[in-house]
Amino acid sequence: MPASAITKTSAISATNIYSSSPKATRPLRPSRGREIRLVEDTPFRASFEVTHRLPIPAQADDLLQREVQTMVPFLKRKAGRSGEMTELSIVTRISLERSGRGVKIHAKYVNTAKDHRLRMLFPSGVAADTHFVDSVLEVAERDTTPAPEWVNPSNCQHQQAFVDVHASGRGLTIGNKGLNEYEVLRDGQGTIAVTLLRAVGELGDWGVFPTPEAQCLGPNEAELIILPHNGSDRFDAYTEAYRFQVPLTASQTDVHAGTLPPVCDMLEWEGKGLAFSNLKVNEDRGELVARWYNMSDSPVALRIRHDALGSGLYASTIMEDRREDIATEDGAGKVELRGFEIFTAGFDR
Repeated sequence: MPASAITKTSAISATNIYSSSPKATRPLRPSRGREIRLVEDTPFRASFEVTHRLPIPAQADDLLQREVQTMVPFLKRKAGRSGEMTELSIVTRISLERSGRGVKIHAKYVNTAKDHRLRMLFPSGVAADTHFVDSVLEVAERDTTPAPEWVNPSNCQHQQAFVDVHASGRGLTIGNKGLNEYEVLRDGQGTIAVTLLRAVGELGDWGVFPTPEAQCLGPNEAELIILPHNGSDRFDAYTEAYRFQVPLTASQTDVHAGTLPPVCDMLEWEGKGLAFSNLKVNEDRGELVARWYNMSDSPVALRIRHDALGSGLYASTIMEDRREDIATEDGAGKVELRGFEIFTAGFDR
């Protein structure tokens, strides 16, 4: 299991781009005087709570506001950190469930500083030229080292549900809830850096647009999950990261008449390397429509059982226009998806 760390750096940038102060030293890390205590020890879950206290500058120095008002480009700014200090206290709960497939992390803190970035680091121990990240209807492969034309020392990128670094026999997936900025550091360790907070005071780089709310002062929380794997089973880790987004919800009902059997799967499907995107109602016809996408570059067979959704199954365009019918056998339909294909199926009412 990789050891995680928390780092803090300055931020003299805007909401859409990150740039650190040229006067900043290396990132600040919490001191070794952290507190660790066992807060839960049950047959189904164990949790430790780690408290870090980090003295940090309260904000950027006065030069930053002058550079903002005169629209000095981010990469040419010279502002440093204020001499005024404040304390950032971070309480991180680390939980392992008996039947869980990853280590869950919940961090909470009260942000009392401006113009800074807070990140959690996860060394993967993998030296790879590329990494993989959840994007829109795909798992994108991206270069870890940017092109020579990229001049910003920071190479942070956008993610959705997770980011992954792997090689043969070893891999690490970090899932998150709503933490959209990440960077895979060029440190020889394949370290995944996930931004918990980026506190800035302006929007964009084309004028002066103050955004004081973007300093994110006050209480903040973050949730992540650590999913180690061996590289060959990375799609199982991706599936778990998607599940992490939506916790299981149970609802107690009363005794009543109905048409559904006591035990029923509304939609049952199989397909190694496929991801389920959504199930929705077609606005024109009222039929249910489901969508999958292939996370791999290889063909994958999708098997769909739809007992509770409708009498028939058909292939659809992404715009939900009906294509050909899909033959079913023993109540299940089967279709092969090409590498990276997005597939939409409809269910006759």
